[in-house]
Amino acid sequence: MTSKLWQGAAGLLLLFSLGCTGAEKESTPGPHGSHGGHTFRMPDGSELALELTIDDANRRIVVYAEAVGSNQPFAVDATQLKAKFESDDLDFSTTLSSDPRKSDPKGESSRFAISLDELPQQLFTADEFRMTVWYPDADETHSVSMLHRNDHAHSYRHD
Repeated sequence: MTSKLWQGAAGLLLLFSLGCTGAEKESTPGPHGSHGGHTFRMPDGSELALELTIDDANRRIVVYAEAVGSNQPFAVDATQLKAKFESDDLDFSTTLSSDPRKSDPKGESSRFAISLDELPQQLFTADEFRMTVWYPDADETHSVSMLHRNDHAHSYRHD
């Protein structure tokens, strides 16, 4: 059962990503990043990429914001990311809280997290679901929607 739970949680990671310009974008997972999760580049030439991971030791999902091509932290002016999960049996909204690194400017964050215990069990067993993530920035809302299929595993590293 634990293996199935973690496999499902790993699948959740592929869902988190951000787009820009207020219009909903759809994304597919990119290559594995420096923390072992999938990376997603914001569209339209943005220099921001997100990497989605699970922190097994602390039982949480962690989303790292990084500069494209360098894997260096990229702090965004947001204290949280909003997320909505949808599948045949579920329509669930939640928030990932900022977990700033020491090097992040005050009021900004290059890392966001949510406890696995805050997520509905249906997400851990779903074969496929859609997730939309968004955050406001000045006069814009950066947003993307992604369809996820849970069919692989990861090896994560955290900082």
